[in-house]
Amino acid sequence: MTGTSRIFRVIDEEECLANCTGHASNDKVPDPNNCTQYYVCSPGQVSSDDPFSCSVGEEFDPVNGNCTAAYGCKPTCVVLVAT
Repeated sequence: MTGTSRIFRVIDEEECLANCTGHASNDKVPDPNNCTQYYVCSPGQVSSDDPFSCSVGEEFDPVNGNCTAAYGCKPTCVVLVAT
């Protein structure tokens, strides 16, 4: 039997957006789609549509709010597709 099966994980779009709720101006929050990027907050909202990038070999560490040496981060927003 020949065929292809696909598995999709349906996610809430909000889960894949940077969230500055409860953060002060200039706080940095992770990009849920990419561990090497982050956003800067303005009062209660993300200040730009485009994320900032860490240097090569670094990932954004949400605990200390800065880019650090890569530590094996996994994005929080991942759409799984299996074939």
